[in-house]
Amino acid sequence: DVGTCFDQLSARGIGYTKTSARGLVDAVRLTDPTINGVKYAANTTTKPLADPIACEFVLTLYDFAAILKKYGIVSIGALGSYCYRCCCAWSSTNYCRGLNDPEPDCSANGYSNHSWGRAIDIRTIKFGDGKSADINSNADWVQSTNPTCGTALAAQTGMSKTLYSIICDAAAAKLFTTSLTPNYNTGHRSHWHLDTG
Repeated sequence: DVGTCFDQLSARGIGYTKTSARGLVDAVRLTDPTINGVKYAANTTTKPLADPIACEFVLTLYDFAAILKKYGIVSIGALGSYCYRCCCAWSSTNYCRGLNDPEPDCSANGYSNHSWGRAIDIRTIKFGDGKSADINSNADWVQSTNPTCGTALAAQTGMSKTLYSIICDAAAAKLFTTSLTPNYNTGHRSHWHLDTG
C-alpha cells in the first residue's frame, strides 16, 4: 500500500516530497539526505540524491543504514539511483529516458532495476572518525575472483576487509535482491550496485 509506505517514511523522520517518474508508482525525492542517521548524498557532495526513488526502496535504505552505523559510517556517496533504461550498461543508445522520450526496446536484456527506483550505486563511504573509502580504489576494495562473502572476505585486510564485511552483512540480512561489487565485472568496478528487484 503506497499510502502506508509514505506514512512509514514520515514515522521514521525521513524528509521527502512525492513526485512523478516514469516506471514508479510510489516516487519520492529526499529533501534531507539523512536516513536513519546516515547521509545518502549525491556522489561526494552533502546534497541529497536528486533522483526519484521508490518509497519502498527508501525504507530498505533505512534498514541498510543500521548496518552502516555498526561500522561507524556517517555518509555514503551514490552515483545515482533512478535511470529508466534497459539492462545492463549505460550507452549513447541506452540512456536514462525522460517522460517524453520514446520507450526503449528492452526485449534483449529487460529493464534495469534502476528503472523502477529500486536500486542504488554506491561509490564513496565516510566514517565518523574522518576516514573515507572509495570503492573504485584498488587499495580500498581489493578485487577477488573468489566468492565475495566466502574466501574473498577471509583474505581481506584493512579498509578492504571493512568494505567486504559491510556488503556481506547486508547480503546476510537479505536487504537487497541483488548486490553487485567490483568482483562482479568491469562495469561494476567503481561501485556497489544494490537493488530490490
